[in-house]
Amino acid sequence: MRATSRRENVPALGPGGLTIGVHFTWGDISRRLTQRISGFAQFSFNRSHTGYESSTGFSTSLEDLTFPAANPYNPFGVALTRPNTAGTPTFTFRPGTYRPKRVIENSVLSLLAGLRGTALKTWSWEAGVSYGSDHTKRVNESIRPADLQAALNGTTRATARNPFGPSENPDWPQKLFTSSVNQDFKIDALGADVSASARVLAIPLESAGEVGIATGYEFRREALRADADTAAYIGVRGGVPFDGRRFTHSVFLEVSLPPKKSQRALP
Repeated sequence: MRATSRRENVPALGPGGLTIGVHFTWGDISRRLTQRISGFAQFSFNRSHTGYESSTGFSTSLEDLTFPAANPYNPFGVALTRPNTAGTPTFTFRPGTYRPKRVIENSVLSLLAGLRGTALKTWSWEAGVSYGSDHTKRVNESIRPADLQAALNGTTRATARNPFGPSENPDWPQKLFTSSVNQDFKIDALGADVSASARVLAIPLESAGEVGIATGYEFRREALRADADTAAYIGVRGGVPFDGRRFTHSVFLEVSLPPKKSQRALP
């Protein structure tokens, strides 16, 4: 049996606060069970974690939101609505100095187990089952339109959000952001196969080889699932969950008729 495991972590780097963590584990085992049968197994697991902070410089149009006239940061004295349906100016939102957090997690698993052996003197066979999965999740800090609208509805400089720049309340930028699973994808595959081969008959020709035969069967089930937050956020449309799967069956039969024995040159 062989096995290894490794873990690495990289501390925060640069102004974006990039952090990286990786964990990897692998192993295999092979053992003779009887005189003609042996078993084998392999496994591996890899997990990574990446975190960073996005830029503070973006701005986005506030569609379907209103900047009320009662907001003390509104210099126009009239409500501004996006989209512009009443002939009033439109406006954009800038999140200020706060850097929204982003996290990407990925895990990959692979498993294999099987048996192999010989039978009836000339036959060799092998059967196995495998499973693999790949799961990726992305978590973003985003702003719900309803939360931003509630902040814009404030009537004092301490309770209202200023969409044009800093507000009197320095905690407003961070308070507006909430964590959401922007992407959540998982792919997994389950497979099973069995195969056998043998040299069954000598060809009655001088220097000819032997008739060989190989046959086998394989089954695979593959599935894909995507779970995403269906809610819309400022600058981000809601995701659309979906899933799908497929099944595959395959059979093969091969026959070899070598007219001449294979020869390997001596070194």
